[in-house]
Amino acid sequence: MERPSRSNRTWLRRWPLRFRNLSIKRKLLIIMMGISTVALTAACTAFVFVEIQSFKETMVRDLSTLAEVIGHNSSASLVFSDGLDAEETLKSLEAKPTVTAAWLFRADNRLLADYHRDGAAGTSPPLPPEKDNHRFTAERLIIHRLIALNDQKVGAIILMSDMKGMQLILRRSLMTIVGVLLASFLLTYLLSSRLRTVISNPITELAGVAKKVSREKDYAARVVKHEEDEIGSLFDAFNDMLEEIHKRDTELVGAKQKAEASAKEAGDLLATMEQVNLELEREVRERKQIEAELMHHRAQLEHLVERRTAQLTEANLHLKQEIEEKRRVEKDIRRALDEKVVLLGEIHHRVKNNLQIIASLLEMSRRRARTPEAAEQLGEAHAKIFTMALIHSQLYRNDRFDEVNMERHARDLFTHLANLYCDGKEVDVRIRMSNLRLPVTQAIPCALILNELISNAFKYAFAGGDDGTLSISMTQDKHGVVCLEVQDDGPGLPEDIDVYNASSLGLKLVRNLVVHQLKGSMRINGRPGTQIQITFPVSREDNTDA
Repeated sequence: MERPSRSNRTWLRRWPLRFRNLSIKRKLLIIMMGISTVALTAACTAFVFVEIQSFKETMVRDLSTLAEVIGHNSSASLVFSDGLDAEETLKSLEAKPTVTAAWLFRADNRLLADYHRDGAAGTSPPLPPEKDNHRFTAERLIIHRLIALNDQKVGAIILMSDMKGMQLILRRSLMTIVGVLLASFLLTYLLSSRLRTVISNPITELAGVAKKVSREKDYAARVVKHEEDEIGSLFDAFNDMLEEIHKRDTELVGAKQKAEASAKEAGDLLATMEQVNLELEREVRERKQIEAELMHHRAQLEHLVERRTAQLTEANLHLKQEIEEKRRVEKDIRRALDEKVVLLGEIHHRVKNNLQIIASLLEMSRRRARTPEAAEQLGEAHAKIFTMALIHSQLYRNDRFDEVNMERHARDLFTHLANLYCDGKEVDVRIRMSNLRLPVTQAIPCALILNELISNAFKYAFAGGDDGTLSISMTQDKHGVVCLEVQDDGPGLPEDIDVYNASSLGLKLVRNLVVHQLKGSMRINGRPGTQIQITFPVSREDNTDA
């Protein structure tokens, strides 16, 4: 590529300076014509690009349709390898002057027939296609299409078309673009020549007044504003500037007169000014000294900030190490707690198993007892052991080992004792405890008390073989006091029995458990039926109804 000459390069470098030195009329004309030319050129370029793409799509669509028609008409020739018939079919392409060549291949990719338009003979055939496609070259469009008969490939066809149609469209579009650009250039020139005066004339008028003021020193001159746009605002600002200059000029004249009158005083003031200058120099030296001290203090402050930052960084590092250490300790504590939970579960499980073994041994001994009294004593011992085994069984099944669901325990205990004492009697039990939970230290005494009271109800309240009802309730008030009540509808207690001083082992056990372990009180009403009410405080403040 030929490089521009030295003179051309010099002109290109000086063109921005030349443009800046042009008059505003010519600048406006060049800008408007340049913008319109660039916009029209971009629009026409896009139009030509879209036109070419549309023409290419139309060529591909038409040539694909033609290839499918020729392929359909040649399918029999391909099946029977009839080259003469295939060439006759390809000769029908003479009606399509844009098709320059065509090749028909059999299923084994061997050439069966070809066609060349006058002037295109000798064109070497391309490779047979593996799939349907097309491609554009600089001067041609080549279409590859497979020919199938009953969904089975029987051959392939290749058509080649020239690009004379697109070249014709391109030439016509370029001529149209040139014509549109010339017309728009002329129209833009005419319109801009007329419209540029709207901007250039007021500015020219303003420039004339400015030259007059500069040449004649006539600060009373003014420009006349015609519009309320930015140029009008410029006129107002120019007039205000002239007004201010005129005012200052008047003031300067008066000041000149005063200056001449006070020339003598100025001589007297000269000495004073020299003294003031000396003081100012001294003040400047002092300020420089203060500035140096401030810089020194600033350096010290920056040093302190850096040292404090280092201390904070070190403190953050120590804090991070402490946090990591606390996390490690917390992790160890959680692991130890998990091990403790597993150990407690295993302990309760083993205790439950041992108690159940003891209960089973007592039950076997009861069944083999020779006297009813021994069987009864063994049955009571079996019931007490089984009650404690139920507590440990619930603790083993619960997620927590420090509390027991008393309603579930009461139902399980009643079912076991009913199987032990009922002997065919139908006893209706009514348990109301609202899933009350007690700590283990109070759940075991309560379980033993329930065992004694339910066993006594089976043995004495329903001893005659009659059916009956047994009610068991346990509630807790807002002060944390639990009330346990067991009531049956049996014959009640004998009138001659002193329930509070009775010597029977069962009542003594219940009384001792209530007074010494639960720290509560007991009240018994023997008629009608038997009602036993026990109240005691819960040893845990956070225990509430579920």
